[in-house]
Amino acid sequence: MDRHIQQLLEVGTLTGSRAFNCSTTASDWDIVILESDCNRLWNGDIINDTNFKTWEGATLDNGTAYFDLSEHPEFEEETHLEYDQHTIWGPLIRILKYYSIESDEIVNLFVYPDTYTSILTKFQEVTNLMNFLYGTTLQNRETRIEGFTKILKSVGITDMR
Repeated sequence: MDRHIQQLLEVGTLTGSRAFNCSTTASDWDIVILESDCNRLWNGDIINDTNFKTWEGATLDNGTAYFDLSEHPEFEEETHLEYDQHTIWGPLIRILKYYSIESDEIVNLFVYPDTYTSILTKFQEVTNLMNFLYGTTLQNRETRIEGFTKILKSVGITDMR
């Protein structure tokens, strides 16, 4: 692991396939961080920046705001996300996806307001529960997504306000 990823993990929490012991060589890094740590730590070419606070990147169609997720393979079954439906992630305010020049990796930063510092430990709890409850079945993508959604809600992330 390189210095850039280590710096992110010093202030954030790893989630996703790397945290659930089912990553491949093509897996990206999914890291939950607080807003104040966002700008000082990324160093690379931005692929996508979805800002839920300003609706930046949202498309308005017939009065419904949505985000186009078609370029993100992890959302292949749901290519459009209505603005108010991102809330399975709780008070998420931004998703920043970029190519890290230093680490030669794709990094997804899931950004939360600084007032929700407990989100970091809640995501550690998600990882522990995912690994304990699902183990090697997390290799199956559908199982992983279904379990992740359930666990986010059960630890209080989805309903956190």
